[in-house]
This record gives sequence, structure tokens and C-alpha cells, in this order.
Amino acid sequence: MRLFLCLPLLLLCFNCLAQVKGLKEIALEHVNSGKYLEAIEFIKETEKLDLDSAENLLAIKLFCQYKTKQHKAARQTLNLIEELDVFEPESEIIRFYYQAEENKDEQLAEESLEFLETDPQQFYRQLKILNKKDIDFIARKIRRYLDTLEQEEIPEYKTALAVIYFADSNLIECYNMLSNCVEDYPLGFSYYMLGIIKTQHREYISAISYFNQAEDANYKPLSLYRDRSIAKGFDKDFKGAIEDLDICISNEPSDELYYLRAVSYTNLMQYDKALIDINTALSMNDTIAKYHNQKGIIYTNTLNYADAVISFQTAIQLNPNLKYINNNLGIALEKAGFKAKAFEYYKENIKKHPDHADSYFNLGRIAYEQSDYKQAIKLLQRANDLNPRYSDTQYLLGMAYIKSRNLSLGCFYLNMAKDNGNTSAESAISSYCEQKTEEETEE
Repeated sequence: MRLFLCLPLLLLCFNCLAQVKGLKEIALEHVNSGKYLEAIEFIKETEKLDLDSAENLLAIKLFCQYKTKQHKAARQTLNLIEELDVFEPESEIIRFYYQAEENKDEQLAEESLEFLETDPQQFYRQLKILNKKDIDFIARKIRRYLDTLEQEEIPEYKTALAVIYFADSNLIECYNMLSNCVEDYPLGFSYYMLGIIKTQHREYISAISYFNQAEDANYKPLSLYRDRSIAKGFDKDFKGAIEDLDICISNEPSDELYYLRAVSYTNLMQYDKALIDINTALSMNDTIAKYHNQKGIIYTNTLNYADAVISFQTAIQLNPNLKYINNNLGIALEKAGFKAKAFEYYKENIKKHPDHADSYFNLGRIAYEQSDYKQAIKLLQRANDLNPRYSDTQYLLGMAYIKSRNLSLGCFYLNMAKDNGNTSAESAISSYCEQKTEEETEE
């Protein structure tokens, strides 16, 4: 009697859940939490009840079986998906992997081309659900097959392989493939990938050019405008970056996009607009440390040091390892009049980021102001080694040497500062270095 009552009760539970949430949504909650075994058990219980919707969960079941390395069970689920013809992109890409295991290299290459020509962006996204070693395995299989073909036969296949390398984060091989075939097989997604690769290598002008070619080839997803805005920002084209971000925000606003636009507005010194955008980003998600850091930067630039300190402190609480956050907090504290406390944060930043020139400069500047010229020279020399283009470092280093009565090195760095556009260096050269030259002439 007890068993007889359990089935209606279980059915009732599933029906109640289904009313509150769809069964697929419940299964995906397990998946998104990384609870693949729980997702499989949930789907199995659904199947026992013979619910019509159970077949809609097969792709999720297959994915979870793949992730938990239940390959025999995964193949059985894949066969059932084929019988019921309920393929989804996730199941297609997992079937693609199992084909690679069966050494069907030619068929694998043909299907990769089919994926590419159907939707290259979706092909890339679905590849990303596979384990990295499995993507690499697929790439090796297709590469082996392509090595048997004549060069003129394979620009399309090479492009498909480039997408696989891109999903595998193997940007060198991706670039090698594309550089050999993009002219023969120009595809918008190919130019997009090249733009991403050039951005990664800090070749921003080339990156922007490739993104433009992708747009000209009618490849216009919002990700293109987002990524092009980032390249433009690094190239200091902040107005162009804002134009691209405006397109993204008008279509699919997100906290990240508002943050990126706030960064561009900050660089343009349009602090009112920057503050509006960063507040919007924080209203959507206040758990991201870099958002609070950016707000602190805006407040520092608008001389609102108390609020800047609060923002930087919040950022540190959320992520104490956020790059350069201790240096930023040190600057705000120093501006607010807490130089001793600022000194501690500059030193802490150097411990975490020993290659960050700004903290060495700030400590060197404080040492110079305290007339500790020996320590100032040591710190400023390190700052200049790390960033030889910052003229303020060279000016202060030159002055520290002059105060230490080393006019030769002092004038050397003052002239370097002048060449890099430092206006204060000119008067210092006039006061110290031209006088030295006159004395040498008289002798």
C-alpha cells in the first residue's frame, strides 16, 4: 500500500515543481551549479514517471554524462536522441567529439565545415562546452586529415580548424591557419578572430582594422562592437569606444558595458557621465571589485578623496588581489592627508605587484619630499626602469641626483624628462645644467 501511494505523491511533487519551474529549468540549475550527477538523477526520475517532457532533457543528460566521463551511458543517450530526432547544439557537439574517438577523420572534417557554414559563432560557443583536452584531440584529428589534402582544396577546412583552435585558446595555431586562408575564404568570423588575437598581442590598430573588416563582411553581433570598443580604448580612441558601447547598451544593457563606458568617459575627463555609468553598473551588480575601483578613480579625479577611499576600501574587501588597488587607495589616502597610511599601501602594492612603476614613483616622491635623496634615487630609478616614458619620474630622479651633488646624472635625467615633454625640466636645466656648462667652459 505504501509503494502504491508513493507514485501519486512523487507525481504530485513533480507537477508542483513543474508549475513553479519548468523541468528543464530545474535540471539546468543543477548543471549551472556543477552538480552533474544530481542533474542526471533528476532526469532519470523524470523518465521513470514517463513524462512527455523527459525527452526534452536528453541533451542535458548527455552533457552531464559527458562531463562525468560516463561515456558508455552518454553514447546510449546519444543513440536515443538520434532515434527521437531531438538534437540540440550541445548534443551535436558532443556527438562530434565521439566521432573523433571513432577515428572518422574525414567525416570529422566534413562536419566541422558544416558547423562552420551553418553558424561559426555558434560552432565556437558549443566547442567551449567540451573539455580542453577533447577540443585539442579533435583539432589533432582534423589537422592530420588536412595534411593529406592539396593546399588549394582546404581553405574552408582550415577556417573550421581555426575556430577549433580559437575555442582551445590556441591563438598561435588559430592565427597560422587564418593567415593562410582568410584571403581565399574571407569570412566575417575569421576577421573577428584575427581582431581578438591582435588585441591579445596588444596590436590594437591591426585589431581595429580586422574588426572593421568583420563588420564590412556583415558579421555584426554585439560581441564585435564590445571587443572593438576595448581595442579602441587601448588605442586611446575613447570616443570611438563609446560609439561602439552605445550600440551594445542600446540593445542589451549590462553592468559590464556600463563599466566599460565609464572607463572611457573617465579617460575623456567627462567625470559626470562616468559617475552616472559606474553607478548604473553598481546598481546592477555591486559585487564586482573593479567597478568600485573605477568609482574610486572617478572620485579621486574629482578631488572627492573621502568617497574615493571608501570605494577603494570596498574594492579591496571584495578582491584584495585586484591589480594596483593598494596603489590607488594609497593615492586617495595621501591626497586626503594620510601620508603615513598611504606609504603602507604603496609598499603593499609593490609586494603584490613588484613590476608596477607607479608605486615606486610614489614612494620615491615621498622620500624626495623628506630629503632622503639616496632612497629617492633608488626608488625612482626602479620606477624609470619599469616605465621609461614617464617624464615626471625622470624629472624627480634628475632633481634627486642634483640634490645629491651628482650634476652629471642629474642633468642627464632632466634632459631625458625634457625630451619626453616635461615642462618643469626646462627651468631646472636652466638653473643647474647650463650653469654647470658655463663653469666647465671657464675652466
